[in-house]
Amino acid sequence: MSNPYGQSPTADEPQPSGSAPAGPPSYQQPPTANEPYQQPDYGQPPPAEDPYQQYAPVSYPQSAYGQPAPYGQQYGGPAPEHPQGTIVLILGILGFFTVVTAPFAWYLGSKATKEIKASGIAYSNEAQITIGRILGIVVTALTVLSIILTGIALVVLFSVGAGQF
Repeated sequence: MSNPYGQSPTADEPQPSGSAPAGPPSYQQPPTANEPYQQPDYGQPPPAEDPYQQYAPVSYPQSAYGQPAPYGQQYGGPAPEHPQGTIVLILGILGFFTVVTAPFAWYLGSKATKEIKASGIAYSNEAQITIGRILGIVVTALTVLSIILTGIALVVLFSVGAGQF
C-alpha cells in the first residue's frame, strides 16, 4: 500500500525496486540579491528542444475576418467602422419619408461598397452600408415607378376626358 500525498514510506512498507529510498525533500536557500532564482531540480530531465522548430511554417497575424490586417493597425482588434456607414443607413431610412434622400443613399452606399472592395479591409458596419444602399435602390425604384404610373394615368385620364367634350 502506498502512502498518499507524497509521504515517505514507513519501514513496514516495501519500496519499489530500482528507485532511491524516499527521504526528506531537499530545500534550497533563498537567493540573495545578486543571484537569480533557480527552479529546484526534481529529478526530471530538461525538456528536449524540437529539432524541427526552425522549419515550422511562418504564420502571419490575421484580422478578425481572416484578412491580413492593414499597415499600422493592431492585429486581432475590433474591425474599424467605415465613416459613411451610418450616413448611408440614415439616408436610406429617411428615403421612405422624404423621397429626395433615397438616391443619395444609393449613390453613397455604392461608393462606399467600391471603397471597401478596393481596400480589402473588413469594416464592422458593412451591413449598415448594404442595408442603406438597398433601401435607397428600392425607394428610388418605387418613386420612379410611381411617377411613370402617375404619368400614364394622367395621359389616360386626359384622353378619356378630352374625348367626352
